[in-house]
Amino acid sequence: MRTYDRLCDRFRELHHLAGVEELLSWDQQTYLPPKGHGRRGEQLAAMAGLLHRRLTDPEVGGWVESAAEEALTREERRNLELMGWRHRRAVAIPEALATDFARAAATAWEGWRAARKHDDFSRFAPHLERVVALATERGRCLAGGGDPYAGLLEEYEPGLDPATLERLLVPLAEGLAHLARRVADSPTTLSAGPLLGDFPERGQWALAQRLVRAMGFDLDGGRLDNAPHPFSSGSLGDVRLTTRFRREDLREGIGSIIHEAGHGLYEQGLDPEIADLPVGAPLSMGLHESQSRLWENQVARSRAGAQWLLGELKAVFPDRFATIDGEAIYRALNVVAPGLIRTDADEVHYNLHICLRWELERRLIAGDLEVAELPAAWGEAMGRWLGVEVVSDRDGCLQDVHWTSDFGYFPTYALGNLYAAQLYAAAQPALPDLEAQIAAGELTPLRDWLGAKVHRTGSRLAQAELIEAVTGAPLSERPLLASLEAKVGALYDLG
Repeated sequence: MRTYDRLCDRFRELHHLAGVEELLSWDQQTYLPPKGHGRRGEQLAAMAGLLHRRLTDPEVGGWVESAAEEALTREERRNLELMGWRHRRAVAIPEALATDFARAAATAWEGWRAARKHDDFSRFAPHLERVVALATERGRCLAGGGDPYAGLLEEYEPGLDPATLERLLVPLAEGLAHLARRVADSPTTLSAGPLLGDFPERGQWALAQRLVRAMGFDLDGGRLDNAPHPFSSGSLGDVRLTTRFRREDLREGIGSIIHEAGHGLYEQGLDPEIADLPVGAPLSMGLHESQSRLWENQVARSRAGAQWLLGELKAVFPDRFATIDGEAIYRALNVVAPGLIRTDADEVHYNLHICLRWELERRLIAGDLEVAELPAAWGEAMGRWLGVEVVSDRDGCLQDVHWTSDFGYFPTYALGNLYAAQLYAAAQPALPDLEAQIAAGELTPLRDWLGAKVHRTGSRLAQAELIEAVTGAPLSERPLLASLEAKVGALYDLG
């Protein structure tokens, strides 16, 4: 047996153990009894320790060095590169830190849930202090003693450094802020009225099922559940989607389930021959978010997407939508107005929410912002970035679950929007009938195109290589800004 094959066996084992760990986390956020959270934290810490020991085993490092001398295919050499990268990053983190962080994150999740329920940041603050301290230490280890935020960022977007991220996000934010000001000055208004009313959860569940099936999500290889904050997990034949509904506003349920199903399609579309190896895994969280944001924005919020959604809405709520046309749905989905909640945000303001979080989490990790100061800092930043007043912790710094464990994750949402705009622009000439297909609810051609170009590619290419191979250009903020200028400009008569 080649040394390379021994490495592959170890990483397949690690992949399956990580899948068990993921199921424990999914259960915690969906069905775990309230009294089970303490033990779940210990279980997750034990799993983190086991994974860390198996990955940092000195034998693995020796295998990486030996395999580099073997005759390998191009794909195998890429896989070896990724296995070595994962091993080196794990070795940089002491096992005690890995287990402490897993335990703290699990405990923080329950602390966040209770704090959000009671609209009381003080319930979450001690947990957040612990997570920030451990995340900072972890980032410093990953960065070799350098900028801890750089170490954390690379966990989600390998190869991306803070300076490159800034070169993308600063002009993006400037362009979006300028567009938002023009919309605010426009006398034209849009109404979300067609999607507001009284929509029982039972009907919204039926709608969610119809939407994911239309997108091509295999419900025999997945399931839908409710969660305080929507997320997805799993891969191939066991992909778990979660969503949440707002009885008085269909936009919440429509947006969240389409978003999570986009993630799910990526996981179900991986190459099954190599999906349990690093080379077959999803490439980065930015690419992962591109798949959810593309379906949510470029598809569902398009004029053609609104026509598809109208048909699904009529099937579930026939009386309510009998006299409503696709143009009314299109306009309802594209109301541009600043708001408190990131997941409710329109396409113009969404990335401003991300930049706000990007700013604050960098300050937390750098030690320039104390956890106790976060609510006030959040309120000040919301006024500066979006011009709105924060009225509660629940709708302020407690609205997102991510800081229970994930620092460096938020920027991947903005990167996902950039990737999505560029990928969709490439799909349009490749699929000349795309708009008509979407309007008719024929979504398989787009799913299959994404499957061939992104999903089955896995991590055979780095992000920069993949985006240039598919779109013919490096990643840029310009395609997203141009598409929003055209779309929003027409809707709001900006000239």
